[in-house]
Amino acid sequence: MLSSFVAAHAAVRSDRKAIVLAGPPGAGKSTVVDSLIADSKSRPEHWLTIDPDDFKDALLQQARLDGSYDSYLMPDEVRAKLRGEILSA
Repeated sequence: MLSSFVAAHAAVRSDRKAIVLAGPPGAGKSTVVDSLIADSKSRPEHWLTIDPDDFKDALLQQARLDGSYDSYLMPDEVRAKLRGEILSA
């Protein structure tokens, strides 16, 4: 999964610089990072935004494909109530 992620972002520079931001939704993180990238005089495509939710989505999709979601991650109570219905598409 990591190798395909890296390959999909070949234009990103690897000069070991990072901008790390955290905060609640709507706090202005995107505005700040856009300003910092502009101030760095580098092109936006040389930077990579890493969103933890993207990795969580990929991990859950893989768990659904390999069966571990149903056998390990889904609580028995939820499985019993679904009776064959699909929880998410």
